[in-house]
Amino acid sequence: METKELIVTVKIMGRQFKIRSTADNEAAVRNAASHLDKLIAQFQKSYGSRDLVDPVIMAAISVGAELVRLKENMEYKDHQLINTLEDIDTVLDEYLHPSQNSL
Repeated sequence: METKELIVTVKIMGRQFKIRSTADNEAAVRNAASHLDKLIAQFQKSYGSRDLVDPVIMAAISVGAELVRLKENMEYKDHQLINTLEDIDTVLDEYLHPSQNSL
């Protein structure tokens, strides 16, 4: 099944940006843009910088740190899942082949 590509228009800092996306990913793109816009506004308000680059960079660092934490958490959970599946495999193997495992 072919994924249809479309152009999603989002607004960040009062400017419109057009982004290519798939229909399945459109909501994620819109949510990400909205999240980024809110973060930039928070940093602008908190630091009161006249230079718009500063709050954009702070928002990018914040989003990047969040992404790194999520990836690390996912890797940890993947590792836990693999260990649990290996334990289950061992138990099943011992149950299904008791004579082989008693040697």
